[in-house]
Parts: sequence; C-alpha cells; structure tokens
Amino acid sequence: YDGGEHSIKNLYIRSEEQAETIGLFDYNTGTIKNVIIESGTIEANATSVGAICGWNKGGTIERCLNNATISGKGYHFGGICSEVENGRIRQCHNSGSITLTTSDRFSSAGGIYGYGKRNDNSIEECCNSGEITVIEVSANTNSRVSGIGPELLNGTLSSCYNTGTIKMKSEYPDDPNPVSAGIVGQWGENASTLTNCYNTGNVILETENVAGKERRRASIVGYVGNTPQTPISNCYWLTGTANKGIGQIEGEQTDTTIEKSAEELKKLTENELGEAFTADTIRN
Repeated sequence: YDGGEHSIKNLYIRSEEQAETIGLFDYNTGTIKNVIIESGTIEANATSVGAICGWNKGGTIERCLNNATISGKGYHFGGICSEVENGRIRQCHNSGSITLTTSDRFSSAGGIYGYGKRNDNSIEECCNSGEITVIEVSANTNSRVSGIGPELLNGTLSSCYNTGTIKMKSEYPDDPNPVSAGIVGQWGENASTLTNCYNTGNVILETENVAGKERRRASIVGYVGNTPQTPISNCYWLTGTANKGIGQIEGEQTDTTIEKSAEELKKLTENELGEAFTADTIRN
C-alpha cells in the first residue's frame, strides 16, 4: 500500500473491550509506505497497538509518520508498529505521545515499535520525538520503555535517534528491573548490530525501589544480555539525559557509548554518525 504522502487527519480508534491487535492496518506481510497520520487519537484496551500497523510479520514499513496520540491499557504499544517479526521498519518518524498502563509481565512501549520478536528484524533511519510513558500498576511486571524499541533480540538497529522524553513509572516498589532507555530497552541474544544512533531525550524512572532505580535506566540501552561482544558502536548521548549510556551489562560487552554536551552533539557529522545523517544547515 502506497499512501502517496497524503495526510490522514483526526484518526479516531477506540476499543472499550479487550482486543488483540489495533492499528490503521491490522497485519502486514507486504509493504506499507508513505502513510502520514497527521492527527488523531487511539484509545485502546488491547494486547498490541501500533498507529500504522498492529503486527508487521515479514513485511516492510517505510517512510511513514505518526502524530496521533496513543493511550490505554495493554501489552505492547508502538508509535509506528506494535509487533515486529522478521520485518523491516525504515525511515519512519513518531511524534505522537504514547501512554501504556499495564499490569502484565514484560509489557513494553516504544516510539517506533512496541515489541521485537526473536526473529531477524531490521530497524533503520527512524526517529522518535514523542513522549513515551509506561505506568506499571501491579507488582514485579519488569516492563520496558524506550525511544525506538523496547528490545531487539535478533537483528539490527542503525541510524536512529530519539529526542522525546522517556518515562517509566512503577507504582509498586518491588519491581526489581524496570527498564527505561533512550534508544533500546534490552539488547542481546542474537542481535547483531546497534550502530550510528543518538539520544537527546530525558530518560526518567519513577520508582521507590532504590536498588532498581538506576540499574536499567540509561540514555542508549537499558540492559545488555549475556551475549559476548555484541557490537554497539557510534552511539552518542546528551549529558544529563541519564547517568550512563548503557545500564546493566551481563557478559563481555562494555559500555562503548559516548557522552556529549549539546554543543558537541551539534558538531557531529556523517563521519561519526554515518551517511544517513546530514548537517542541519538551518539550525547549525
């Protein structure tokens, strides 16, 4: 489906009863491109919610934009797509705010996608500027929230950035491992590459659990699993957005992310970030 860069205004989707998958497109195995949701509201009580697509299984979503607000109760919320399975998301932008209220274990929300299944997924040249919030309302849920995607366990993520505020609010103090990160919540297993990304959005974790408060809060990746030498390269983060670039690390991976001031970030070029990025001649 080619939207031809026409705009959809005042999109309204509401599900009062529990639904499975919600989105402008429910399920994609082909190609969705050039779709712009200029404004709208999605109020969901659903397992999976994505503004453009609910479930991207083996398909491609490219050059799409979402500015609709997403809120409600559920399991996985994403600004562009909820679930990605052996799929590709390329050159997409989310500017809509997302608020997920959850009581389910391992629930997650991300500016671009809400959950990456253990298949070969590719996320390229995407950005988020919307505020992404997860509110935990039950104990020990171990939820995740991030600017691009809550986790990537198999595949690649490259040339992406986040400028939106990322917030995890745990109303129960006994959740030991809530994850809040600017780019990816959890990275590991068979994931192959995380490269050429930056974060300037504040990463916030509100919890009474002192031990877990800073463990998996980070500006780039919240948690790196036990995968020896998973490549994470050319990733930069703004001073003050979090206390570190990578949160909790297991295995042999070290924190290779680079902290920068605002002025230093402005001076980065395609030599550091990769050829997908070009200089902003208007503001720089």
